[in-house]
Amino acid sequence: MKIVALWCTVFLGPVLLSAQLSFTPLKTISIPKGATLLTADQFGNLYLAYDEELKKLSPQGKELYSYSDPLYGDISAIDALNAMNPLLFYNDVNQLRLVDNRLNESQAYNLLEAGFIDPTLVAYTDEDNIWIYDQIQDRMIRYNLRHSKSTAQSQVITQITNSENQPEALFCSFNYLLLKLPNTGVLVFDALGAYQKTINLSGKPMMSFYNKSLLTISEKGGVNLYDLSTDQKELGLLPETGMKQIYFEGSKIYLLFNQEVKVYQLNRS
Repeated sequence: MKIVALWCTVFLGPVLLSAQLSFTPLKTISIPKGATLLTADQFGNLYLAYDEELKKLSPQGKELYSYSDPLYGDISAIDALNAMNPLLFYNDVNQLRLVDNRLNESQAYNLLEAGFIDPTLVAYTDEDNIWIYDQIQDRMIRYNLRHSKSTAQSQVITQITNSENQPEALFCSFNYLLLKLPNTGVLVFDALGAYQKTINLSGKPMMSFYNKSLLTISEKGGVNLYDLSTDQKELGLLPETGMKQIYFEGSKIYLLFNQEVKVYQLNRS
């Protein structure tokens, strides 16, 4: 069944409107109750955080592996851009962990020892590099995991916004770096951390980012797909509400609910 709609509530600023979006349900995967975080890799495997525990599920929903370290506390973020070495971030203790594709620990990084003061957000940009937002320094810093050193940084965020900031999310691809700020929107930077533009948002939509496309979903299911390279926006209405988190990759949208993950195909007309 394909669902088509043209209604949306989130405004992303001055853009060029183009074709509508439609959505095809692909599958519903039953999961243990209480997952707090969701991501997926390019093979369709799911990664779910249950406080301090990480579970890896097959595309069909079979539990494959698990990992936990209660000494580090709850997992703050998961990034599976590199499926061979998923990244775990523990905000409370300023630690990064890399695990292998069976969720065995492969490497640990203490971000305070690496020179950061108050790292709060982390995201992969490629298999060797991550971007880290440091709240005290109020900038994003690119860190090379292989050589354990900083290789680039953004300007101070307050100099861009002219106000104090408490960023809520950080998204990366090979060519773009996005920082979500409450009451401001999304700041867009290039691959070296140079500021490009601001995308204004209304309300408090859920958000995910892949390659060059920013996806937002409002509380009522209104969808915006914004192309950073062309400034085109496509609109749609997803027939789901009440999800805890969304994850977007390629043409698939993953929706986290309390006891299931629903997967939709995103169709661009």
